[in-house]
Amino acid sequence: MRKSRESDFSEDEIDLTKLFRVLWRRRGFIIKVVLGFLVIGTLVAFTAKIEFQSSSKLLSENSSNSKNALGGLGGLAGLAGINLEFGIANTGSLSPELYPEIVKSSPFITEVISSPLQFESSDSVLSAYEYFQFYDKPPFLKSIFWKIVLFPKEVIDLFGEESTEGGDPLNSQVIQWNSVTAALMTEVENRIEISIDKKTGIISVQSKMPDPIAAAELNDIVVRELTKYISDYRTRKAKANLTFIQERFDEAQDIYIDKQKNLASFLDRNKNITSALVEMEYTNLQNELGVSLDVLKSISTQLEQAKIKVKEDTPVFSVLEPTRVPLSKSEPKRMSILIIFGFLGFFIGSSYVLLRKTYFSS
Repeated sequence: MRKSRESDFSEDEIDLTKLFRVLWRRRGFIIKVVLGFLVIGTLVAFTAKIEFQSSSKLLSENSSNSKNALGGLGGLAGLAGINLEFGIANTGSLSPELYPEIVKSSPFITEVISSPLQFESSDSVLSAYEYFQFYDKPPFLKSIFWKIVLFPKEVIDLFGEESTEGGDPLNSQVIQWNSVTAALMTEVENRIEISIDKKTGIISVQSKMPDPIAAAELNDIVVRELTKYISDYRTRKAKANLTFIQERFDEAQDIYIDKQKNLASFLDRNKNITSALVEMEYTNLQNELGVSLDVLKSISTQLEQAKIKVKEDTPVFSVLEPTRVPLSKSEPKRMSILIIFGFLGFFIGSSYVLLRKTYFSS
């Protein structure tokens, strides 16, 4: 048994030695393939679009409070694979796990892409929609690739029916996009990333643009719209209740003022008149005024409570790391591109040599 194992090990060593010999004999070919891929990688690295990335970090007060409320129970549940925070978030607020889905939703992207941005390379203010539609130019290699890919579709569209889509694609109650708008929406959507640290509850938002100032402004818009969306969602029920009570308060106040006017008018009409009927009417008017005042006070108390409820339900976000204008580009990472293309060339060249050797030897 021991001899058989030793023989297997020796065969493996012999096979590896043969492989290295084959590769060494054809090293010239492999080097040429690697150099060819390095040339391609250099073209990709130096023609790729320059991107700047801006980021910020937030902490929701509600998420920290929910963690404190769980205490040790949350830790024990986490060890068992149970997420108690999701259930707590659902009772009164959005779960942080849904934040990335909100940011990727069509209404959210529509709002973001329509917001004005300041560009360092331009004195004018443009929305992301306008910039990517009229001013952005794709990299040279990418533009050639897409021209080749989309050439059959352009030929079909040339002989097909004309598109009937029109109007403003961003100002409509019903979402109806043409191919250009859909592509621009996807472009902006891919430039926004949001992640949630489940342990700390920290919300990280990252946005990238070809311009450093535009990248910072886009990130600031995403943060502002996200916090607004979450606040509106959390306070929607409380605000609806506040609106209802405010309307009832206005009605009760109008009734109370009418009762006051009725009593004052009655007193003006019956000066220096002593009569049991007058006294009874006066008492009735005073009682009606007192009832309307009690109702007004009661609704006023409810109104103040509703206002407090709106304040309580409004989430507070603490900015841990504010949005900053990036000082250096984040893409392209040219050295990484060259290393990847170099390894890819070595792998393809070596695989070709070994497969060719195996094919001819068989």
